Amino acid sequence: MTNGASLRLCSLACTLLLFAAGCATTPAAPPASRYFVDDPVDLLPDLGAALYVNVPRLRAEEALWAHLLERFTAEEDVEADRQRLRRFAEQAETLVVGLGPELGDDPSVLLVIRTRDVPIVSEAGLVLDAPTELGSDGFRRGQIGDDDLVVVDAYTAVIFEAGLRTAMAAVLSKQPGRRFKDEAAYQGLASEVAFGSAPVALLGVLPPRVLEQVNDRVPPAMRPLARAMSTVQYYGGLLDVGDAINLRLSLRGRSTNDMALLTGALILLKNALVSSNDEPELARMAAKLQVELREQILTLSYAMSRAELLEGVKGLRFDADEVEEEASPPRGEEI
Repeated sequence: MTNGASLRLCSLACTLLLFAAGCATTPAAPPASRYFVDDPVDLLPDLGAALYVNVPRLRAEEALWAHLLERFTAEEDVEADRQRLRRFAEQAETLVVGLGPELGDDPSVLLVIRTRDVPIVSEAGLVLDAPTELGSDGFRRGQIGDDDLVVVDAYTAVIFEAGLRTAMAAVLSKQPGRRFKDEAAYQGLASEVAFGSAPVALLGVLPPRVLEQVNDRVPPAMRPLARAMSTVQYYGGLLDVGDAINLRLSLRGRSTNDMALLTGALILLKNALVSSNDEPELARMAAKLQVELREQILTLSYAMSRAELLEGVKGLRFDADEVEEEASPPRGEEI
């Protein structure tokens, strides 16, 4: 065998060995996700609306966060409970509140809570002081009052009312079914309201009967605006925090013509309020309201200072019974 043939044979052998070694090496498996679903929104079934709170974005605004935390914990009578809520709020990464598809007077409510790097279940097996047990499906389950609690992974828990049990069973079993992301409100408006990215964002479907109720209750002068609102199908809103506090409401209607009529009605109302001398504060707010129409989407924008927002937060009440009591007219013997 010539030296040239020997070299070619050695080269071929080395190539085959390297190829064989490459085929025999098992590629590294991708790291398993630490979550049952990467995006908490994927845990939501078919809903009428969902509010997404990006908690780290809010925590970054220290003054606003301190006021919110103070108002939230003020409803607890026991200091230990207040401390527990503060710790949990500091550990939270995502909070999603969902309302069932039937948006009536008492819709079913769902809550998704996700923490970062801090296990959601304590060493004693508790979530928000509720005991949990490992079920046959592999999830830890418990009850908070009458509501179901399911721990879907080490950092995520879902709390939901009985009306959503069937829908949540399908989500947890990863069976086919409608999800909130399938809804037109999500498909058409999620990017408009930075859903998941903004500090607070809301998406929902506007049921026709809600508009009918609004039309029945508004003063006669407002009824043309209420009728124009009947063309709205989906809505989305956000609160964004920057140099100023920006509030934005987006409404998506059936057609551009329908939304143009609504835009015209809103601009007429805005101009009337600005020109009014009866309510100077309302006139000032109306002047700052921006109205923009882009095809089928009407967007209302309002910017306020941090001081204005903090003043509004100070007036927040989380106790529904207290609000209802204040709103009730005095009884006859109290007049």
